[in-house]
Order: sequence, then C-alpha cells, then structure tokens
Amino acid sequence: MEEEKLKGFFSGKKLYLTLFLGIAGILLIILGSSGFLSGREEKKIDIKESETVFSYTEFLEKKVAGMVSRMCGGEVSVLITLDCSSESVYAGNISENTGTGVTEREYLVLSGESTEEGLFLKEIYPRIRGIAVVCPGGGNTGTQLEVIKMLSVAFGISSSKVSVSGTG
Repeated sequence: MEEEKLKGFFSGKKLYLTLFLGIAGILLIILGSSGFLSGREEKKIDIKESETVFSYTEFLEKKVAGMVSRMCGGEVSVLITLDCSSESVYAGNISENTGTGVTEREYLVLSGESTEEGLFLKEIYPRIRGIAVVCPGGGNTGTQLEVIKMLSVAFGISSSKVSVSGTG
C-alpha cells in the first residue's frame, strides 16, 4: 500500500515538480552560504577600508625608511604599528543632556534616487602606536638618540614609542 502511494507521488508531473523544488532549494542554500544574496556591499567596504589603512601604513614606512636612510646610510627596515583603523566624520548635530548623561546624535543625511548617505566631512587617520627601525649604526647610542628624536618630533609621539636597533 505504501509503495502505491510512493509510486503515485513520484509519477508524472509530481516527479518533475519535486525534482525542480529540490534543485531550487539546493541552489538557494549554496547561494545563501556563499554570501551572494546578502552583505556583498559591506564586504567591499571592509576590504576597501583595510586596504586604505594598509596603504597609509606602507606609505609612512617608506617615508621613515627614506629619512633614516639619508641620516644613517645603507639599507633601513621600518615597522609602524597603528592604534586602530581610520575614522570617518559626518556632519550632524550632537545634543547632550547633562542631567542624565545622555548624548544624542543626529546626522545630516543626503537622499538620492535610490540611496541615502551621510554628509562626509573628513577622515581621521589612525594614531601611530609605535615605530621600530633597524638601520646601520643603530647600535650606536648617538645614532639611536638622533633617530628617536627625529621620529618623535615628526609624528608627535613619545620617544618611548620609538625603538632603534642596528643591523647584523
């Protein structure tokens, strides 16, 4: 009796409908798990932001390496670490209620045909957490002091955040 029910269910148009729905379900699962159906734009933004911070760090490292190389001569390696990623600032109003300690923010939003965006004012680049330099003569106390002084002044950071050592 059960075999007859199964044969009736999987015969003719019902079989094709079942196969079609099964294949469609599998495709939806695959597309959903790959992120194709949602969040695609957000991933692009995250990648763009990390590339911007990486480019900024790389630019600073090349500039520092060039300055130290002119000062000490020879090949120089530089590593710069940053505090966080960059920060975007948008136009808006901030109202503070001092009695309850509540801060409210309203952002100025520009509406387009199909999108709404905040009014971008500026981008704040991340702060430098520390600088490590390896250069010829970096083992010499006088050279270390000169490089540390130069980088502290150039980036407005404490001398304790700069480390200089010699090659080899």
